[in-house]
Amino acid sequence: GLVKPSSLKFEKNTYGKPEVSWPKTTISGERWPLPKLHFNLSNTRSLIGCCITNNSLVVSRRKFGSGGKREQGKLWIPGRNMKVGIDIEEKARALRRDPLAFARCKFSQAEAEWLEQFSDIDERHHYFMKLWTLKEAYLKALGNGIGGTSLRDVAFHLRASPAMQILLEKATLLPACEQACTINLELLSSKAHYSNTWQFFLFQPTDFHYASICVEKCNRTDQEWHADMSGFNFQVMKTIPLVGEECLSGNALGLGLSM
Repeated sequence: GLVKPSSLKFEKNTYGKPEVSWPKTTISGERWPLPKLHFNLSNTRSLIGCCITNNSLVVSRRKFGSGGKREQGKLWIPGRNMKVGIDIEEKARALRRDPLAFARCKFSQAEAEWLEQFSDIDERHHYFMKLWTLKEAYLKALGNGIGGTSLRDVAFHLRASPAMQILLEKATLLPACEQACTINLELLSSKAHYSNTWQFFLFQPTDFHYASICVEKCNRTDQEWHADMSGFNFQVMKTIPLVGEECLSGNALGLGLSM
């Protein structure tokens, strides 16, 4: 049935995550099955992302400034009514603390030791930002944020895989980095949720940003999920309001995917 757009309301859960509060009846006054829709937002100074999941689609819209122009983009991912979390960060984001010192204090021991092996400061910074986006996307998908699950409760392991570049390109229809990695999630606390229920995708939507998306698998087995990888399809579009849109698939780059 149809509902009035003005009847749509938003509310926050206990931890502040926004959710849709659907009207119970349609325009004609009939009761209808409420859509099980999930969405999540992320923003930086130069990019805004919104992921939406429903029975058939995940959409991420992005809005950014370039040369004084305000532009908007969209990212579509076929889904199956799944919870979702997204985090976007600027690659050159200035941090108040040294990344390694922060990781030793807030991340898992394994993650801190992994970052320590990078002697190049810039390289260490980039890998820190990748880990951060994965953690944020996961916590936002759970819906309880850092207040409900600590950054230490989970550990992400990124391992370069020769086969991942091909798998990423097949699964997302985006070009993938030659050093694309396999993403593994390790649970270190009972507060964290079972790792096999989540799918992670790490990518760069522009040359200046990292982004991670965490999507719930909805009780599908790993075999069922990966057999349907061809449906995990990303299309990146840049839209200039009142002017038009164009495909930007070539400007996005896949960096990692969970197995």
